[in-house]
Amino acid sequence: MARKRKRKPQVRANFYSVEKIIYKRRRFQYISNSKGYLYSGASILVKVTKDDLPPYFVPGRFKKCFGYIRTNKVKSLVYLSKDNGHFLKDDVLLISYNDEIVHDNQCGDLFNYRGYDEYIFCLDILTFLKGVKQYSLDIDTSYIENQIIQKKELLKQTNEEMYRNEAEAVDLPQFIGANI
Repeated sequence: MARKRKRKPQVRANFYSVEKIIYKRRRFQYISNSKGYLYSGASILVKVTKDDLPPYFVPGRFKKCFGYIRTNKVKSLVYLSKDNGHFLKDDVLLISYNDEIVHDNQCGDLFNYRGYDEYIFCLDILTFLKGVKQYSLDIDTSYIENQIIQKKELLKQTNEEMYRNEAEAVDLPQFIGANI
């Protein structure tokens, strides 16, 4: 009798999380799967493990859950920088895998943009940009990288204490390959 081959799971989603958030007994709780299966989009359990993911999925904390996000097939990126005296703390990177991201004041969205699929915050932006440079070769990330470099320099000049606490230890050449 012939043995059935174990099929490799199909990886279709743009984001997989290790845990998901549920509301139980009047509070939010993180739950994870004991077999190591991941949640597609932080909600639906799928039979995909961390080892099944291709190398173009980078780790990070997205949607308040630890997970992996796709860095290939990216069509458009928009970087929204907040000038609040912090380094990347409240900055947002909007990601689209299908269409161009369009600014629209009428859409009623939190960021006033439409056409994005995912968004990420903080230092996960650097990890994601590193993956995009490697796996989405048709996307030019130099404009975003220059904004991040300028933000680090501005923080160094204006708020030395905050620079030491947040930005000094961040090695930008490791992430974006820039000579600073």
